[in-house]
Amino acid sequence: MFTRRGSVPIQQTAFTTTLIVAYARPFAAGRGNIDFPKRLLQYDDKEAALHQRLLKLRNQEYAHSDASTISVKPLKGVICSIQSIRDLRFAPAELKLFLGMTTGLFSRIHERMEEIRLSGS
Repeated sequence: MFTRRGSVPIQQTAFTTTLIVAYARPFAAGRGNIDFPKRLLQYDDKEAALHQRLLKLRNQEYAHSDASTISVKPLKGVICSIQSIRDLRFAPAELKLFLGMTTGLFSRIHERMEEIRLSGS
């Protein structure tokens, strides 16, 4: 049987996890990370809200497994089921917004890299 890419729940989870973690990585404070230049973001209100949402998802649900985001289902006796696979989906409009904001960010990063290259710094 033919299935569309991403239509299988575990595939969707993998794609969503990758999107969130890869996007948020440059903005995560941590060992050895430099501060991402905030002036390169230049997001409008909707883009800034999505940016903050992605960072929060990364920090609470994907990178650090915040206990408040994990559901525990008691079974018989002392056995319990911990359900930690995220079933998060983005609406098509959110994905279009994401593509637009990251395309613009990518362009600003390349412009800044070219400025640095030309200045010799």
